[in-house]
Amino acid sequence: MRIPCFVLWWLGSFFLLCTMPVFPHESIGAPDRCLSDASLSASEAPSPGGALIFGAFGEVKFLDPGVLQETTSASVTSNIYETLVRFDRRSFDTIPSLALSWTVKDSRVWTFALRKNVKFHDGTLCDAWAVKFNFDRQRDPRHPFHYPSYGRFHCYDSLFGSYRNAIEKVEVLDPYTLRIVLLQPDCMFLRKIALPYFAIVSPASVKKWKDEFYQNPVGTGPFRFTEWRKPSRIVLSSNRDYWGKKPFLDRIIFEPYRDPVSCLRQLERGNLDLVSLEAYHSADDLKNRENITVVKLPRLHLCYLALNCLRFPFQQKNARLALSYLVNRQELCSRTPMIAASAVIPPGMPGYVRHESFPYNLKKGSALAAQCRWPSRMVMLCPEGSLPTMADPGGIALKVSEYLRKGGVKVTVQKLPYGEFARRVRYGEYELALWGAMDETGDADTFLTTSWDPMNARQGGSNVCFYQNAEIGELLVKARRTPEKGKRAACYKKIQELLLADMPMVPLGYQSQAVAFQQRVRDFSPHPSGLFVLDEVWLAR
Repeated sequence: MRIPCFVLWWLGSFFLLCTMPVFPHESIGAPDRCLSDASLSASEAPSPGGALIFGAFGEVKFLDPGVLQETTSASVTSNIYETLVRFDRRSFDTIPSLALSWTVKDSRVWTFALRKNVKFHDGTLCDAWAVKFNFDRQRDPRHPFHYPSYGRFHCYDSLFGSYRNAIEKVEVLDPYTLRIVLLQPDCMFLRKIALPYFAIVSPASVKKWKDEFYQNPVGTGPFRFTEWRKPSRIVLSSNRDYWGKKPFLDRIIFEPYRDPVSCLRQLERGNLDLVSLEAYHSADDLKNRENITVVKLPRLHLCYLALNCLRFPFQQKNARLALSYLVNRQELCSRTPMIAASAVIPPGMPGYVRHESFPYNLKKGSALAAQCRWPSRMVMLCPEGSLPTMADPGGIALKVSEYLRKGGVKVTVQKLPYGEFARRVRYGEYELALWGAMDETGDADTFLTTSWDPMNARQGGSNVCFYQNAEIGELLVKARRTPEKGKRAACYKKIQELLLADMPMVPLGYQSQAVAFQQRVRDFSPHPSGLFVLDEVWLAR
């Protein structure tokens, strides 16, 4: 399950006010609660000790935050590592973490005062030189550890490298003061570096383990890595030398599952304490269990049909428009845990406007398709298993292919293991593919930048439709420089209109998520991003 860089629909209207210095943290306003139908805190005194067993779908791939590609790994690393700033427990407000305070000039020059005497799990000091090592490692191709054998820094590339290597330089002013200078103003910079991909790793351990660092993770977080019983089970233990409030749990045991049914059955039997569910409907039969709480997270990611605009037949605009009319979104999403897409941007985000420019219309879609040339055979790629943006890719792909065949467009479906699937899509080795866009910052910038910035329309990039629109690139730059809420929203609205006019992809639906957990799990507050930091969780006896 990949994580390119992803959006919470109901928090998208909050913005960073980046034109003024910030001491010691910024506030975006009173956040909405991310929980529903449950109260997740307890009145009794916390009880320290015990092991929490976390069940999640998918296999953990890497424990190096820079190369994360799926949510299961990110849930593990979020408890091992920390970022300079982090999101508030229940919102996208950025608050201090490894950085105690910061100032900003013109949304371009960011100066961070770091906490003193914070140590990595290997005993080395987390100072300004260590933080510089981390940013340089991801941004500088000349850095000796920029090309680990196990992966690439895709999220850095899509969020920063896409617009002319946005981080100009990283300077150490003294052992606990760091300055990051951007080439262009970016009001969303703090939210970006709060993402798990930019967590700070131990330079000493990277140098020691080299290409094996991904399975020997060392951070500064509340839990430290203990063991990895491949291919799945991972054990973290409490970091008793943690600089902040010590965690209550002695251990966290991550047990990834491939089969959601067996995962839920293990929860029912009491063998799991907490389960993360990509599809809310998977937990419907647990809602009446007295000992289990189910919470739906309004985490809406866009699932879409990607069209390779560099390949025949999708250089033809009418071919792209034809497909948009042939897919019956309402019927498709009635059979899945998705909400039918009404726009490119999820509802509630700045710039969202409900559009009716691509309603289901078999007659109109068939007529447009008849005007185009088509290859004798087209293949639609989809991944095996589930993704955060789609719970059942195989079922969705088959249904979409049926809609297209009714309009005279013949398509066969090919399922691939996620690694091969993602490689072929990123490098343009496809005509059609199921893909998705997600955001973890609560703003439309990262959601749109990763998927539609023309600088990302390159082999290995995140603009997998290879759609290049210079006006969209200019609007994204303008929005990053604009702290005013209304003006930013106007940029995003225009981008959405441009995309829907050209239709380089076909929006399908918005995917939600849920969590289910035993009653004995207390003070559990899932973040709107869908990632879980468990340092405040405790188990009732």
